Amino acid sequence: MSLSEDSDIDLASPVTDLYALFQRSFTLIIEAWDWDNETKADEKLLIDRVSSAGMINPEDRWTTLQLNGHVAHFEAQIRVKCDENYYGPQCNKFCGPRDDFVGHYTCDQNGNKACMEGWIGDECKQ
Repeated sequence: MSLSEDSDIDLASPVTDLYALFQRSFTLIIEAWDWDNETKADEKLLIDRVSSAGMINPEDRWTTLQLNGHVAHFEAQIRVKCDENYYGPQCNKFCGPRDDFVGHYTCDQNGNKACMEGWIGDECKQ
């Protein structure tokens, strides 16, 4: 069994915002149910259920999981991305670019301040 962008199945997005520090651990549970025009509302026809637990770091790259159930094979892609201007393995390092009285800098891929041309100092104000 495979679900892809080309599938006719309408899946609600399981994406959610993380408001606490990201701890890198995850648990993913996937269920496949038989719901179609022939299925009655009170019928519970679970085809298969799989789960996976592990550790994941924030990055742009997707991680592919191959999960084998009793009767179905599932492939899932997961990733964790920090919110804009947040960096680090727990997404807790903030660096927002500035070009005003607070400072004159951009941020590198690790969230470190990089002074704009002509500016120096910790806050790039000199």
